[in-house]
Amino acid sequence: MRVPASRVASLIPLALAACGPATPAQPPPKAPAAAPSKPAAPVESPARWSLHTARVGNLRARLDLGTAVLFGGDGGERWLDKRDGAPPQPGSALVPEAIVGIAKGGGKAVWLVGASGTVYVAADPIGAIDKKNAPPSPVRSPAAGRAAVVAIADGGLLRTADAGVTWSKIDLPGAAGTIVQLAMNDAGMGVALAAPQRAWATDDDGATWKAVPTPGIGARRLVLDVNGDLMIEGVEASAILKGSPLRLERVARAPKSDGFEFGASPHAAVLGWSKAIATGRGAMIGDRYLEAIADPDDPTRWRVGYGKIGTPIEPKKVAELNGCERVWAGGDETALLLACDDRNNPGKTTTFTAKPKTYAVAGPSDRSMVRLLRSDDEGKTWRDDATLGSRRADVGHVWVAPDKSVIVDGACKRLRSGECYESMPLVRPAGAKAFAKIGVKGRIQSIHSMAFAPQGGRAYALGRSYGGPLQLLVSKNGGKDFTPVPLPSVAAADPKAPALSAARAEPGSVSVDSSGLVVATAIIGGEWVVYTSKDDGATLEATRVPHHADGLGMWGKRGLAWARDGRGWETSDAGATWVATAAPAFPDAGALDRSVVCGAYGCFVGDRATRIGWGTTAAVKSVEPPQPKVVAASPLACSTEGEWKQLGALLSPPSAYDVDQSTSGRWTAIRHDVAKGSVTVLLGKSGAKGVEVKEVPLFGPAAKDTATAVLPQIEGAAAIRYAFKREPPPKEDPKDKDAKDAKLKKPKPAGAIVDGQKVDVEVAWWVASTGAVHKARITGVGPLDSRDVVASFKDGPALANVSLLSIAQGGVHVRPLVTRAEVPLWFVREGGKVERLSWPEIPTKDIAGNALAMRVDAVRAAGRSVVLGVAGAQLWMAWANETGTAWDTRTWGLWPELRGTPSQEASWDFTYVPSATGLRATVVAQWPGGSGVPPAAWGAVLKGVEVDPSEVVGVPTQKLLGDNPSACAATDTAPRVVAPWSVGTRHAVVVTHDGAEALMGTSFAVLRGDTKKACVVAYEARPIARTKGDSKADSKGDAKPAPSEEGALSALVPWSDREHAFLFRSTLTGETSVRSLRCVAAKEQPTGLSGVEGFDDR
Repeated sequence: MRVPASRVASLIPLALAACGPATPAQPPPKAPAAAPSKPAAPVESPARWSLHTARVGNLRARLDLGTAVLFGGDGGERWLDKRDGAPPQPGSALVPEAIVGIAKGGGKAVWLVGASGTVYVAADPIGAIDKKNAPPSPVRSPAAGRAAVVAIADGGLLRTADAGVTWSKIDLPGAAGTIVQLAMNDAGMGVALAAPQRAWATDDDGATWKAVPTPGIGARRLVLDVNGDLMIEGVEASAILKGSPLRLERVARAPKSDGFEFGASPHAAVLGWSKAIATGRGAMIGDRYLEAIADPDDPTRWRVGYGKIGTPIEPKKVAELNGCERVWAGGDETALLLACDDRNNPGKTTTFTAKPKTYAVAGPSDRSMVRLLRSDDEGKTWRDDATLGSRRADVGHVWVAPDKSVIVDGACKRLRSGECYESMPLVRPAGAKAFAKIGVKGRIQSIHSMAFAPQGGRAYALGRSYGGPLQLLVSKNGGKDFTPVPLPSVAAADPKAPALSAARAEPGSVSVDSSGLVVATAIIGGEWVVYTSKDDGATLEATRVPHHADGLGMWGKRGLAWARDGRGWETSDAGATWVATAAPAFPDAGALDRSVVCGAYGCFVGDRATRIGWGTTAAVKSVEPPQPKVVAASPLACSTEGEWKQLGALLSPPSAYDVDQSTSGRWTAIRHDVAKGSVTVLLGKSGAKGVEVKEVPLFGPAAKDTATAVLPQIEGAAAIRYAFKREPPPKEDPKDKDAKDAKLKKPKPAGAIVDGQKVDVEVAWWVASTGAVHKARITGVGPLDSRDVVASFKDGPALANVSLLSIAQGGVHVRPLVTRAEVPLWFVREGGKVERLSWPEIPTKDIAGNALAMRVDAVRAAGRSVVLGVAGAQLWMAWANETGTAWDTRTWGLWPELRGTPSQEASWDFTYVPSATGLRATVVAQWPGGSGVPPAAWGAVLKGVEVDPSEVVGVPTQKLLGDNPSACAATDTAPRVVAPWSVGTRHAVVVTHDGAEALMGTSFAVLRGDTKKACVVAYEARPIARTKGDSKADSKGDAKPAPSEEGALSALVPWSDREHAFLFRSTLTGETSVRSLRCVAAKEQPTGLSGVEGFDDR
């Protein structure tokens, strides 16, 4: 039975009373009288750094001191682990660079080795730096031994045994190649690793060295692993250094680590510091810090840490926060406040009596609440202070003004069912019982940061409307109402760039100096701006921070700017001037780790470090990163001549690898007509009538059910073809047979390829050095798998999936099928003789179990077939025996992995080195420069089965060339390589064609020579950007560039005949055409090179 309407009406007043206002109707119990304000603690000066144990960076150095272990890290930090279960102690001072090694000094002293090779001496392991000594010349890969420091320098090694006061040069016996990496341990043993793969070792602290062969493991990197072993990590195995006698032994494991970890366990609950302040979980309160953190074992339970800044803070469990989804923290010196967003609380049931019955009114079942808790005894006990509605916000804040007003962001005034869409914070003025929404003029939708004038009555914040500029918000009634004040623009660092406008600003912080000076910060386009006002925003001044900083924190006139590479600056006049100061380096810091938050007693940098106090000691030299500048070789101006000549569908446009080895003025290309199956080699050169192209056919049109493959070669071009059989086609569908409309008939399907059949393979190859075409047939190849045929055209030929096809001296290696492991390898000689070899087992995983993708090739060396597998800069080799039935494998490290940028990668090439007995196959390792290692290239001659290359020859790099390099003569016989560009070696090429201009740059170059002298055969050029086109005026008279033609451009410039160069255009449909190009020296560098790889020095 329903309740009568009259009865419902009589209950409404009582029900409304039960819902009540946002705060309880009864005032909360009176808080105990606040203790008299304590005198402010003195601020430490000069400031000092304290690193956070639970957020340690990469530790690259370790020294066992007996009773403790000392660690050094990438940020120049030190940690002393006493191995007693307590957190390690951080050092009192930072080294201004990464610590890569630590050695024992006299007594308790230690030597800290920086990445630059500078030795820093500290009388106490974590004490102040007493002195430092730099090496006499730039070094790389410095390493600390037992009581010496050794580093790589040009031409050998440098060693010091007196903490860097003096250095002596150490020569490596039989040194060849480039010494790339060096490692030492505290026993005085060490290894030096060169590229290509060679190693030297020492057991007398680097005083003497001897060559030690590797086990042929393909050196990837040299590592001092966690247990002190010196190891060379290889492809399929590693090598470990052993003594008595010195030797490298093969081991079937990867190094455990190239970094170290503490023996002591860090805190389970890791404080967030400035990251917590950003989300409202943390707050600086005078010289104290308060943070709420979810329990790591149960995120529905919370811990609260509170303590003096710069001292260990241990979070403790707070039962009153159990079940909170979010917690925000704030307070002042008399009370701490926590806002618990208890959004999963179903609410309480309220009962009331209306005689003769008692009724129950349920609380908000779909509405959560924010409970405000208060502690008047520094967090020992907590009590309820107020209850608000929840906005279900992820970020909130609690701010307390000097007059005890409280502002809460992330909560709603109303506490009833239904969603809350309020976006403005709530304020409870001093002495008031209830919260009210703050008032903001304008259409401000979000507020960031909050600060109060120390004299009271004034509040300041940053805010913005949807899509509007950032503004300063000013309140003159304690935070009840705010008025927005526009922020002024300021000139950018680049005078050509637009002014730094608040429309593009992201908010930083707001603070107020003791004099009432308001200081706000914002970041605009990567540049920090400091805004100040002495008159509540009536006038505002903007100052750009003159340094490139990742984070900026201000507290009144004091501020700290920090860069993650270890540079820091301090201001004491609100950003008018800055002084360099010591700072830790955290190069791996993410966006949140870079935030800097400051208070009266210091600053937090992310969750990595605390700077305690203000003020700096003696002036610190801050070296600003150099501004990038254009560095380029002499430019070229080129213009097209004649008409485009169609070349058809090429495998790829001609590149530096396709410059004919017999002459510098000719190029080759391969045209494979997939519809017809024909394969043709194109030979292009300049003639009296422009570009002349000669065609050399390898295969004519193919019949149906014939598979063809062609691959470009350094020595020319090679192709295979074979016919295959199919099963009878399936029977025709009766419905399709009776279809009258031919358009409705389905195409007749072809039968499946017969699996396991044997095929006869035709081989054709063209050798560039002789111009001869050779052909042969391999019979009975199989078994064929249907997957070996990768495509089949209707009533036409197919494409073949070939495992290996490689021209070698005197013939060609062929493995026509890729799917079946039992398919052998053949070597087909130029005279037509076919030799069958087994197929070696190719590695598929490296020593760490990672997939190993190898590019497989084959050569002839020392009269034997050699199968090569290249993975990165490591070369795996399988040498066939005389009968071709077995293989002997070795692996060489062509170039160890370095700590470089992704663009800094070693590459490899293949060439032939002349000798008295003829040309010898040689694998080339090339390094374009970077990570402190200058450009270098070396050739490892394939002489036989060797664990390490016994003969290393010098190969030229583009860095060896001058601004206007010499052109190679036709008679030059020095080794020929295709070399990548190095910074500063690229030529800008401006090409004028069809009334438009294209900006291009040289990339790869064909060189001949050695490490002392080189000449250029030809350059390849690729587009950078289109600079301008035909000027055609529209109706308003504005000039518009002509549209770019469909397709991509490239060029080949023979250096001995630049007036007869070649421009290629490839369309989106795969068609390529060529045109004559006349190039001459340009008068000046074009614009548009800044920021382009190889054209600036960044």
